[in-house]
Amino acid sequence: LMDECGKEFLDLRIGTALCQHKNGSIILGQATEAAHVDDREVSLEGLSRTAKNILSYFPVLEQVDIIRTWAVATSYSADGKPVFGYSKSWENLFMAAGFKGAFTTAPAVANRAENSLLNGERYVKELEPGRERE
Repeated sequence: LMDECGKEFLDLRIGTALCQHKNGSIILGQATEAAHVDDREVSLEGLSRTAKNILSYFPVLEQVDIIRTWAVATSYSADGKPVFGYSKSWENLFMAAGFKGAFTTAPAVANRAENSLLNGERYVKELEPGRERE
């Protein structure tokens, strides 16, 4: 993407996810930006904006050092919403994919999937696989 001056800019979305490991380390994230599936580079822009976002909620972390970063390819749908429910194309295939910030959302998603599969609990219709895209 280019702005009117010809300067390249990132398609960058900043989220807020935070959890603490049992060893005391704090894991925070996340920056989502378009990249090649094999790209494991962490952009300075993404790291800076993620840190600034987290600090807006937790200013006490301002003096904490960032000791490591990582990047991973994470799939998501064209409309940016996760996919959750039974496939329209494959019989009995239940899908739960495209949830950003997996380390904070995985327990809740797993609980909803379990309730949907075992108890027939309804899930959010707007997240169904095969839904109409805008």
